[in-house]
Formats: sequence, structure tokens, C-alpha cells
Amino acid sequence: MAGLMVPWSRAKEKTLLAGWLVALWGPLTYGLAVWAGRSTLMVADLLRRITELAALFVSWYVYNRARRHGVAPGIYARWEKRANMAVAAVMLFSASFIGYQAYRQLQIRPMVEQVHWGILIAFLGVLVNGWFWRRHASFARDSYSPISESQYRLFRSKCLLDAWVVINLSSASYLQQWPWGRYLDPLGALVPACVLLVSAVQIFRIHTVGKRRKAP
Repeated sequence: MAGLMVPWSRAKEKTLLAGWLVALWGPLTYGLAVWAGRSTLMVADLLRRITELAALFVSWYVYNRARRHGVAPGIYARWEKRANMAVAAVMLFSASFIGYQAYRQLQIRPMVEQVHWGILIAFLGVLVNGWFWRRHASFARDSYSPISESQYRLFRSKCLLDAWVVINLSSASYLQQWPWGRYLDPLGALVPACVLLVSAVQIFRIHTVGKRRKAP
């Protein structure tokens, strides 16, 4: 067991690096869109993007550091667990905050304004995150790893959430002339909150299942 080494992959590290570098533009450009517009869903989505960026960066940093030092599987597994658990905690906090903000906005039901930039950025996100989803799904099939599993699930949720943002913002903007249409935006913000909550639970489960697999 002492002689075992983690099967490091330069291609996987490059994909992890590209993932957070590409994701970096999301909070920056989307932040400007949120500042120019007025939408509860866009605020929630911005927080979701910041949380996901942190998760992507941490995953790359842990993998890069472990590969460069050639650490043993046990040490690398502990690093993975600590990093993913920290990210899961941030996701739980973000989900709670978004839920609270959505509840407050449901009482007000404000008009949505200037959401076209948010729709455009989310549409581009569907294309980019869809590619990363397929890439990490391939890594997860080739060799099991908590990071590969979490990255695959993360980009899947990013792609689906971006699609949801496009649909919801377009609908909320078009249908807000009716009183019931003003519920669409704050209710739509609950979807990113639920996805962050589910993602956090899945991360906890990945590590729990990992422990069970190693049990004799």
C-alpha cells in the first residue's frame, strides 16, 4: 500500500485549470449585468457563480499541489475531503442566503429590468459548461475520484442552471405585465438555492460512500 501512487493526469489538471479560469469571467461580467439590471434571480445566480468559482479553484489547487509533490493516496484523499467539505459549507450558506432574499422579494414582487445581458451571459454559459460537463463525465468514467465526481456534477448543475436562467428571465420579463407574472423572478431564485443545497449534500455523500467502499 505504501508504494501506491495516485494516477496523476496532466490532461485532467489542465481541464481543472481551464474550468476555473473560464468560470472567472462569469462573476465579473455577470456582476456588471446584475448592477445594470434588477432581478432577484440574477442576484442569486451571481452568488451561485461565485460559489462555483471557489469550488473550481479549490479543486484545481488541491490537485495541482498534490501532483507536484507526488503525495500518497491517503494524504491526497484527506486534502480532497477537507477542500470539498469547505466548499459544501459555503454552498449551504449561499443556499440559505438566497432562500431568505427570495422570500423577502416575494413580499414585494418588484419589476424586472435590464435583464437582456443576464440572458445572453447565461446562454453562453450553457454552451461552455455543457462542454466541461462532458469532459469531466469522461474523467469520472475512466477512473473514480471524488474530485472527478464533484466536478462532473458541478458542471452539470451549472449547465442546467444557466438554461433555467435563460428561460426564467425571458418569461419574467415578458409576463410581468400580469400580477402573477411578478412571482416568476423571486420564485426562480429558489432554483439556484435548491441546486446549491443538493450539490452540498451530494458532496457529503461522495465522501461517505468513499469511506464505505474502503471498508473491509
